[in-house]
Formats: sequence, C-alpha cells, structure tokens
Amino acid sequence: MFGKHLVRLKLHREDVKRKKLRIVQERHLPSSPELRRKQSIGNSAMTTNRKMRRWGKLVFLLVCFVVSLSACRFLHLPFAPNGPAFVESLPAPELPDWIEQISPLGESQPLAQIRIRFKEPLIPLEAIASPQQQQLLEKFEVYPALPGKFRFLTPKMVGFQADKAIPKATRLQVTLKAGLADLKSHQLKDDLAWTFSTETIELSELPRSQKEPDSPSEPIDINPTLEFKSNVELDLDSLREKLKFIAQGETHSIPLNIDLKVEENTLNPDTSDEKFDPSLQSKIYTIKPKYPLKKATNYQLKISKNLQSLNGNLPSAIAYSTEVFTYSPLAFEKIESYGMPDAGGAYGRFVQGSPQFKFNNGLVASS
Repeated sequence: MFGKHLVRLKLHREDVKRKKLRIVQERHLPSSPELRRKQSIGNSAMTTNRKMRRWGKLVFLLVCFVVSLSACRFLHLPFAPNGPAFVESLPAPELPDWIEQISPLGESQPLAQIRIRFKEPLIPLEAIASPQQQQLLEKFEVYPALPGKFRFLTPKMVGFQADKAIPKATRLQVTLKAGLADLKSHQLKDDLAWTFSTETIELSELPRSQKEPDSPSEPIDINPTLEFKSNVELDLDSLREKLKFIAQGETHSIPLNIDLKVEENTLNPDTSDEKFDPSLQSKIYTIKPKYPLKKATNYQLKISKNLQSLNGNLPSAIAYSTEVFTYSPLAFEKIESYGMPDAGGAYGRFVQGSPQFKFNNGLVASS
C-alpha cells in the first residue's frame, strides 16, 4: 500500500509539472500555426514602425536644414562658410522726391561711408540723441551685416558709422524699409534698396621667366619658392583649388604647398590704420612644389576664375596664366666681345674688343 501511494504521488507531481510547462508555453510560445502567424505579423509590424520612425527623423532633419538655408537668404543671415553671403547687383533705384541723395553707388572705396540725405528732417533737432528716435534707425539696413551702426548725422541725414573698413571684393545691399517717414508725413510704401561694391580681386607680380618680350630670360631653380601679390587676403582653400602648376606636355598639376607669407612691419610698428583697413597692405603668397621640378622644362602657372577672398563675397572675374622654365644643364654657348671701338674711335684694350664667354646659365664666381 505504501508503495502504491509513492507511485501515485510521483505521477501526481509529474502531471503538475506538465501542466505548468503547458501554461508557460501557452504564454510565451504560440500553440498553433495561426497564433505563430499572428505573432510573426506583429513582430514585422514593430520592425517596420521602428524603421519608419528612424527615416522620419532623417527626413525631419533634412527639411530643417533646407529651411534654415532658405531662411538665411530670406532673413538676410549670412551662411557662407568663410565670408559674407553673395549679393546680387541691383540697379540704382528711382528716388522719391523727399529723399535727396543716397550713397555710395557703383564701385567705391573701402572707407566710403553709407549716407542717406533727406529734404525734410526725420526727427527734431533737439531729439537727435533721444533713445526714442533711435527706433527709427531700425528702418535702415546693410546686408551682409558690417561691424558698426546707423546713426543720425543731422536731422536730415543718416549715415553708417563703421567700426572697420569695408573689405575689398565685397558687394553690399542697403535697404530703406517700408514705413520710413519724415516729419512732413512723407513715407515709403515699399522697401527701397540699392547695391554698391568695392575693388575686385587683383593679382600682381606673378612669377614668369621672361618679364618682357625683349628682356633676358630668367630660369627658375628645380626647388623654387615662387611668390605673387594680391590686393586682398585670399581664401586659402579656394586658392589651392584654383591654382594649377602644370609641366609642359602634362595635364595634371604637380603637388604644391601654398601659403600666406607673414611679414613683420618693423619700419612702421603703429598699424592702427591697417587694423581698421587691412586692404592698405598687399598680401604675398608663396608657392612651393612638394617635389623637385624637372630640368629644362616649361611650366604653366594657372589661376582660374571665381577665386574667393577671405572676407569678401565677390569672386575674381578673370583668369591668370604665366609661364616659367627650369634651368637646363650647364652649357657653353658662344664668345662675345665687349669694349669695341665706339663712334668716337675710342676702344678698349683690344682693337676687336675683349672676349667674354657666354653660358646658358649663370655661374658661381668662386667656382
């Protein structure tokens, strides 16, 4: 009897275990093909939702980026990486009768002041320094923004007081906003805008082996440091992209190191003027090939259009091209005479002149 009870108890325990296992399986694993199919569909839907959310975030970020670029232009916010945003040229506007003059127009100097002169006062004379009247200056705008501010020069004249000279190779837009009015109730119904620009990018003293058509040639070394000048500080990334140094018969530029040459002003240590107007001093750039050049070879130096300055928004409009050539192996060319008799009959030591040897390259005297 006792043995039978043990067998029944053992069978009961096994039956309980089977029931518990079945419950767990029903909770965590589908017990039929239909349930397994529904669970698979649910898992796929969850995966699809995750992917959609991920792509949705990417699309949202892309839309925000595009909107921000559009807003930069619409709100006049510069978004150029290395300088002010580009400004399209506008024709000189037709002025209403109550606005006497606007300046500057066309091409101007970096120290030119933006001025607007009116026929009638915009503010009373006694209120020229009043903080309330300064709100009227919000109707005047220069774009891209310059360091400085608009202020009343007289009740009839508004000018821009700059903290720094206008960079060369820059086009600016000045806008008088709608709602601007004088004390005689003359008022602008629409914005009045015009543009002006400063001197464009100019490069000079580019390296060349023959300065003039009839001048003697000047070959360069195979490890040269070439230089040229610019009237503005250039964007180095743009310069490295636009400048090519190509050997005759080749199509690809050789590798170059291009840098701004830094010079200390020891003659005139007071550089306050240059700090206000950096364009007063030309910039010198150096070009160094990374590898020795070939001997007796012509090289063409090319700088293409659309070269960018560091602080301006007007790219260069012209391309530059010069040629240099390297030294040939030393060779004797001919014997020439000097000190021959002149028109008055005087002559040197020898009647037929003194002989001199001519080589294709210059010689080291000590050798």
